[in-house]
Parts: sequence; C-alpha cells; structure tokens
Amino acid sequence: MISKPTATILERPGISQHVDAWADASSTRETIVTIVLAVLFFAAIILGSWLDGGAVKGAPAIALVCSALLILAGAFALLKVLWRILDAVQARLADGGSTSEPPGFHFFFACGIVIFACWFVILLAGFPGFSNYDGISQWNQFTSGEITDHHPVVHTIILSAIISVGRAIVGDFWGGVFLYSLLQGAAIAVLLMWSLRRLSQMGMGRIGIALSTAFYALDPIVGMLALSTTKDSLFSTFVVMLCVLLAQWLKSGIGCSKRRALIIMAAMTCVVCLMRLNALPALVLTAVFFVLLIRKN
Repeated sequence: MISKPTATILERPGISQHVDAWADASSTRETIVTIVLAVLFFAAIILGSWLDGGAVKGAPAIALVCSALLILAGAFALLKVLWRILDAVQARLADGGSTSEPPGFHFFFACGIVIFACWFVILLAGFPGFSNYDGISQWNQFTSGEITDHHPVVHTIILSAIISVGRAIVGDFWGGVFLYSLLQGAAIAVLLMWSLRRLSQMGMGRIGIALSTAFYALDPIVGMLALSTTKDSLFSTFVVMLCVLLAQWLKSGIGCSKRRALIIMAAMTCVVCLMRLNALPALVLTAVFFVLLIRKN
C-alpha cells in the first residue's frame, strides 16, 4: 500500500503535471532520435554510393539528396504518429477484453502464407519473373568465369547457381529466373514474418501486424521487388531485420550474453554488407550505437 504522505504528494496537481510533461517530453525525444538516426543512416548509404562511384554528383544531386532526407524524416515522423494511433486502438481493445494474448507462431505463419500467395499472383502476372539489368550482368559474369566486385560476389554466385538449376530443369534461362523469384519470394516472406514477430514481442498489436501484412501483400511494388533478381531485395530485407533486432534490444535489453550478442550482430552486419557494398558506412554508424548498447547492458 502507498503511505499517506506519498499518496498526498502524488495527488498534488503540480506533481501530476510534471509527470505528464516528462512523458510527453520522452515521447518527443524518441521521435527526434528516430528521425535523426534515419537521416544519418540514409546519408551514410548515399555516402557509400558516392564512394563506390555512383551517380550522386553535382548540385542537382545534392538538392535531390537533401529533398530525400526531408521526405525520409517526414515519413518516419508519420510512422511514429501512426504507431501511436495503433497503440491507442490496441489499448482500448485490450481494456474492453477483446484481446489480451499476443499472437503465436501459427498467426504469423498464416500471415506469411497470405503474403506469399499474393506475391505468387504477381509472379504469374509477370511470368516468368523479374530480371533487371544487374541480374543479367551477374549471370554473364558467372558464365564467363570473370566475376568482379561490381556486383556483390556472394549474391552473384547465389543468383547464378539457382538460375543454373532452373535452366538445367527447364532448359531455358527464364526458367531459372522463375525458380529464383519463387525461392526468394518465399524466403523474404519468412524473414518479414520473423521481423513482425519480433515487433509483436515489443508490444505491436494484432491490428498493426495485420496492417503491415496487408501492406507487404497488396502493394505491387513491394511484391515485384521481393520477386526481382536485384540485390536490393535481400539487402532491404536484411536491413529491416537488423533494425528490428536493434530496436528490440534497445527496448527490452539484449537478453543474452554479450559474446553471443556480438556474434549475432557481427553475422547480421556481414550479411547486409555482402548484399550491398555501400552499406558499410551506414553499418559503421550502427556499430557505434551497438557498442553503447552493449556497455549499457
């Protein structure tokens, strides 16, 4: 029980106002930190592209980058607002007794099936698959035996090996592209469900998960990218997983030994870098915050 003096203090209007003000300030700080980290991460990706000889040059490019940073910051702020709206709806449903148990494995498995089923329709519509210039260039490197780091070497080998299997079965290059798109789509659906399950453990309710699933499943751009031979598909998925893992550790603690956490983070970082070389500057920035997280825990 709370003692009378303590209860009296908590009941004072000034104290309650300070508590509410502190909570609002904490929410504002979270939003600001989220936007700043997003901008820094995006800027590091642009820097890596520039160092890698990309097309980010000249005054028009600088204006484009600045505009993209502002759009990204606004997008993250909007996501923050939507997240809080979903939290409020979820809390009201919980108070009414509509839901209390967090979703289990079968719920996420069903969401993954829905996503992959919608993507399969897109794959059939674009049969036999989506192969961009990079994918064909990587295939030519593989068949000629002259593999360079112009494209991520690991992705070139994986892509070309699967296309080779499909080509051996069907007798055609595009049969291999179809097989690759099918396998990659299934893999990305599973990895996205892993990320959503982690978000659920952080407090994201069924409504948020359902809306995220609908976005992944019904947005044709997301579906086409998930089925494309471009390296950006797997790269983006691994970045999402890395960010979700860091967010969960920041909110709930690492939950394992520091040594194991370092191994997991090193593995995730290596996988991301293997999918795209210009990710290295952004992941150096991420590593700084990860070290601070390790010291905090």
